[in-house]
Amino acid sequence: MAAALFQVSMAPAAANATLIAASQSPAANAILLQPTVSGATNAATAAGSNVLSFATLPAGVAVGQAIGNSSAVSTIQAGTLVASIVGTNVMMSLPAIGAGVANGNTITFTSPIVLDIPRRIAIASGGNDSGITFTVVGTSRSGALLSETIAGANIGTAITTQDFATVSYVTHTGSVAGTVTVGTSNANVPRL
Repeated sequence: MAAALFQVSMAPAAANATLIAASQSPAANAILLQPTVSGATNAATAAGSNVLSFATLPAGVAVGQAIGNSSAVSTIQAGTLVASIVGTNVMMSLPAIGAGVANGNTITFTSPIVLDIPRRIAIASGGNDSGITFTVVGTSRSGALLSETIAGANIGTAITTQDFATVSYVTHTGSVAGTVTVGTSNANVPRL
């Protein structure tokens, strides 16, 4: 089954060592990280093609951002990034799949989240997600690409075993049973 990209949000403050998005207030307990940029395509992108076309390039689109299709999730592969920008066209790192991207689909572009120090990522499940897996992709302390897949929890929290300096995206297999919140864990965080 294809992985599904979902929104990343901060876990309750008591479970978190740090905020995930720089723009959120430490006083807020549950803030959704919204896509940083979005825009509607002005032409279809067939399956197998990697070019997204826009009448006007959405302001703020940059190479390296994660790409999603909020109109038809299964048309852009999880982990697809902006490879380059040519005029009002965005070149995707992976080709469109399924039925392809339709004219007028809303495309989202999300920048990686930079943590204050490398930390383990905590995924809290409000339902029984033990039958699915979550994959966190970002970079390590040294800047190397880092990916870790963990089993979901049954009304609990699953935590990565590796420390992430940045988080580019989080995907999951199957259907999430309830709410899912992504934040950071205090596990193995160096103390000063």
